Amino acid sequence: MDLKETLLKNVPAHIQKEPDFRALLEVASSKLFDTKDGLLVHIKDEIQENEDWLKQNSATGGTMIMQIRDKVLLLGTLRKAKEYTEKYL
Repeated sequence: MDLKETLLKNVPAHIQKEPDFRALLEVASSKLFDTKDGLLVHIKDEIQENEDWLKQNSATGGTMIMQIRDKVLLLGTLRKAKEYTEKYL
């Protein structure tokens, strides 16, 4: 059973309706990862990359505000994806 099927089988229906879960399914179904560990490493790398970017660019203003907002939203989604992966895979 691949990661997407495992997630769909193990995750409760009310969580499956959340946008963060749908994003995780997209990544899990990409076939780039065969194991939970591979997926977790990818998610953790993405979290670290976004946290580093936010630290470097948090003091900027003006036109960067939209990019910062997008990165914060992405970071929230990545953290939820990590939580779902650890709990249900």
